[in-house]
Amino acid sequence: MTREIILAIDPESEEAEKVVAWSLNNFLRASDHVNLVTMLYLDVEFVDHDYSLAVDEKDILQMEEKLKAKFSVGLEKLRTDFEAAGISNVTIQLLNSESSGPCQRLIEHLDTIQTDCLIMGSRNLSGWKRLFMGSFSEYIQTHVHCPVLIVK
Repeated sequence: MTREIILAIDPESEEAEKVVAWSLNNFLRASDHVNLVTMLYLDVEFVDHDYSLAVDEKDILQMEEKLKAKFSVGLEKLRTDFEAAGISNVTIQLLNSESSGPCQRLIEHLDTIQTDCLIMGSRNLSGWKRLFMGSFSEYIQTHVHCPVLIVK
């Protein structure tokens, strides 16, 4: 039986390879369909407050395309790791979170599909950092309607 597994990952993060390795060694089966999902979110103020200069929309689109290309390369490398481990049914999905934010966009995406498990990493933030910065993985696991596996 094929399980639908979503692996929400930032291919640029330190945790990415650890999450992939743990998932391959402890959880995933050759028959699984793995969907590697990453969020594209430009969380930047595009205004120079000292001079009130706005960045051109064309520049923003170019930045977004560069980010997509960078993440695509990272996700393709991870797909190769899965294939080398015998899991050949791997897809890649880049979700643009726009103004809703990455947490809400991932929750919206998971509400529209059938998945057997969501796997994601944890940055292991200290209590103070978690208080001020928030924890993506904690927020997601409390708001989705599927099992969540958080790799530390």
